[in-house]
Amino acid sequence: IIKGEKTGTDRRKNLILSSYLLKTLTIMILSGLMYFSSEYISRLIGFQGLGSSIKLISVVFLSKIFLGPLNIAILNSFQDYQKSMIAGLFDKFGHFATALIAVLMDASLDEYLILHIFSVLLACIYQNLILYKHRNLFLKGEMTSRGFLSDLKVMAVFSFPNSIRRQVVRYHGVILRYLTAAILDVFSVGIVAFIYNIFDLISSVCTTGQKVFITSLAKAKNKKSFFERLKKIIANFNFIMIIIGLAIILGAPYIVYIIGGSEFSVATKLVKDFVFAQYFVQLLYVIGTFLVYYNLNYTYLFIEVSKTVLIIITSYFIIAHSQTIDYIPWIDASFIFLELIVISSIILYSLRIKISTRVIQFFLANIAILFFYLVITSALEQHIFFSNFLSFGSIVTRGILFTIGACITYLIHKPVEGFVISNEGIKINIK
Repeated sequence: IIKGEKTGTDRRKNLILSSYLLKTLTIMILSGLMYFSSEYISRLIGFQGLGSSIKLISVVFLSKIFLGPLNIAILNSFQDYQKSMIAGLFDKFGHFATALIAVLMDASLDEYLILHIFSVLLACIYQNLILYKHRNLFLKGEMTSRGFLSDLKVMAVFSFPNSIRRQVVRYHGVILRYLTAAILDVFSVGIVAFIYNIFDLISSVCTTGQKVFITSLAKAKNKKSFFERLKKIIANFNFIMIIIGLAIILGAPYIVYIIGGSEFSVATKLVKDFVFAQYFVQLLYVIGTFLVYYNLNYTYLFIEVSKTVLIIITSYFIIAHSQTIDYIPWIDASFIFLELIVISSIILYSLRIKISTRVIQFFLANIAILFFYLVITSALEQHIFFSNFLSFGSIVTRGILFTIGACITYLIHKPVEGFVISNEGIKINIK
């Protein structure tokens, strides 16, 4: 609709500005609720001294308004994936810089939050410059009060639950960081923030890449053809995500060393453990498009909010009891996997189809290979030749293990219908 392809009219200015207005209202409402309920929230979780910190969190959230009406979703609507990816990476690098500075300065929680306000500046500057430079493209078309109100109503009905859902997804990790800081110490929250930011970066790249294929789902004429296209996308991105997962498991020491230095070496194990959560999130992103395209947005919102609340509550009690952050990746992975099952069940029920044994075996094989590599790398870490990741022997061993894992992954995916890599090379069959 933004491009005017379906209606023959160009309403992009109305739709982009109404989308921004709704986004702004959503952020203001949630920020206001958090700000004015800060003391109640701090008492509820048992840490009455957190009132000022919760108010600062709401200010951090409110600063997202300055990202402007040109967001990543709009960039993707114009299939401008390069600008979309750069905008996402600017945002994530801002969070990275904040986490690193806070840990190096041994900052308090409130100081960390004040620094966090400035982490959005890179993305704000970039996206607003793009909007101004290409204003004739993104803000094209005439704008009338009647047309604006009509489009605002459409955006409110279909986009409001998605706006809230995306903010819930985005900030559940942030809430966990502050819970960790309240229960443990600032160094622990720095490690948690560092890990979440690594996977935010990976997610930005993967999610933007997925949208190249997900755009093709809009051309599906009915639910059956939509599902057929969805299967092809899942088959191919599942292969990519397993390869990325293997690379993260084997390359975790290098990722941590390059991005954070030796001070963050304790994060290596957590980076590896987060692979399952990342894998399930990417599958969920693709499968969840069914609920968005067929207007099950409030169902999707309810599922997402329920999952997030359960993650936060479970994490709170487990961190408080164990006094460690080691279980956070597994808590995330468990509830994301449960959400994946629930949404898959909704899709299967909606289409009146049953999942075959071969499909179950396919996904179990993928989960098994990731788990096997987690176990084998943990066992090899006991030996000095492998644990010294900068040594020649460790690098060669990791390279051999990655090659073997990639070959096994290819053999698992090769028989799958719609898989684009064959003996004849790459064949793109998603149109």
